[in-house]
Amino acid sequence: MSEITQGLIDLNGTLPIQIINFLILVALLRAVAYKPIVRMMDERKAKIAESIEKADADAAAAEATLNEYRRSSLRAYEGTGDRRHGGKACRRGARGELSRQRSVRSSR
Repeated sequence: MSEITQGLIDLNGTLPIQIINFLILVALLRAVAYKPIVRMMDERKAKIAESIEKADADAAAAEATLNEYRRSSLRAYEGTGDRRHGGKACRRGARGELSRQRSVRSSR
């Protein structure tokens, strides 16, 4: 057993074949695995962007509905204030009148 090793890598005639094998493997993996994965990731990214846009639109619609509800509720409350005061508009506004009534009730 008189073999002499020169190091971890033997530079002989198999090195070019190993390089070619590696390049073939990279090409196959790119065609079989990398491109489909990237395509799926792009599709997922598009779906997420679409979902975010839909969520933003839904949030804007909900905000508009809430504002409309608040305006409607305030108009209805102010309308009841007009009837309670004999047709005169409530000077303090709906919220001020409500807080005044609550403070009067709690002081009793």
